[in-house]
Amino acid sequence: STGNLTIQQDQNDGDIIFRSDDGSGGTAEYFRVDGGAEKNIASKALQFFDNIKVEFGDSSDLQIYHDGTNSRIYNNTGDFYIRNQAV
Repeated sequence: STGNLTIQQDQNDGDIIFRSDDGSGGTAEYFRVDGGAEKNIASKALQFFDNIKVEFGDSSDLQIYHDGTNSRIYNNTGDFYIRNQAV
């Protein structure tokens, strides 16, 4: 009852796919670790409860969260850019 749980896929470019009931008698992919693309892919919405931060950067430099009343985006280092590249 001690130590880590490791889930490992050794197939070159293989994926780890998380599927569950889709609410209509079938199953659907909810999340995938894509070995070929080297990405984590959410196939369904992700819900974060109040006061749960999404953090980016090695030192949590960018944080996004909702505190139950207000939505917050904090940039703790460098400049913060928003760019619209629509043509």
